[in-house]
This record gives sequence, structure tokens and C-alpha cells, in this order.
Amino acid sequence: MVLAVETLGTKNGVTVYVDKIPSGGGTVSLSEVTNVTDAKRVTLTIVTAAGYNVSANLITAEPIVVLESSPAPKRAPGLMDPLTITANSETSYSFDLPSDYNAAFVTVRFNDGSVTGITDLDQITDLNETGNYELVSDIDASAFNGLGEFKGTIDAHFHKITNL
Repeated sequence: MVLAVETLGTKNGVTVYVDKIPSGGGTVSLSEVTNVTDAKRVTLTIVTAAGYNVSANLITAEPIVVLESSPAPKRAPGLMDPLTITANSETSYSFDLPSDYNAAFVTVRFNDGSVTGITDLDQITDLNETGNYELVSDIDASAFNGLGEFKGTIDAHFHKITNL
């Protein structure tokens, strides 16, 4: 998968980068960055294109550090859990970036209804055997009892299922 990373901008010392999947699914803009206890609250405005939708579970945010000596941000997926996304309204979403970080990498997955997002183990056990799915968070499958025959697709999108 080729990432089409876009810099949304810098506010209050925080730079936000975004990858929109698909790129034509809508627009993302950096609304504001405000100080909260031990963090900076980053608020994004997300407007979907016709035929697409988005929700908090289709958005991931990873904290990153951008060094002045580096020409580009360096991501290290898996070093820290993704940040919790909060839906403030239909078009406003926010997350708290720990004060140790000065940037965030955000992935927004716009859904056209052809793919179902999976966020927990219960959704895996309810899969339609021929559906199209994508993981929108890491899943612990230690209580998983099996699925039976499955002929559909599951795209991990950098997430993982552990303890199978």
C-alpha cells in the first residue's frame, strides 16, 4: 500500500500528518490544538464526500516526534498504542497527544459501505463468510473459539490480531 501522506499543518507546536483512505473519500483539516492536563488536545474537522461515511472507530492517531534535524517525520508503529479518538460532532473529532510528542500521524478510513470495520473480538465471530472487512484497531483473540469457513477478505491496515 502506498501512503499518500499530507501535512495538515502546525498549531500550538503540534504538527499533524494525515493519510486518507481512499484519498477521495473526503477532506480533513486541523481545526485547533489546545492545552489540557499533560497533553495537547488536537481537533480535526472531517467532511465526507458523497457516498462515504466516517466514524471515530475508522480514525487512528499515532503520536510521533519530529526532530528539527530530520527532513521528514519518522513513524514507529507499535511503540505506543493508538490514541483514543473522540467524536465531538458529525464532523469534529479529537484526541489527546501526550506532552512528550510534538506531532501525530492520523489515518482516516472513509467507508463507502462495501467494507465493514472490525474493532473487537465479538465482531470477528459474527463475520459473514463472504464479506469484506478491515481491522480498525488491534484485537486480542485469546477467547476466540473459531470462525468456520471464511471466503471473504480482512485487511489489517497495520493492526494485528494477537493470541490466536
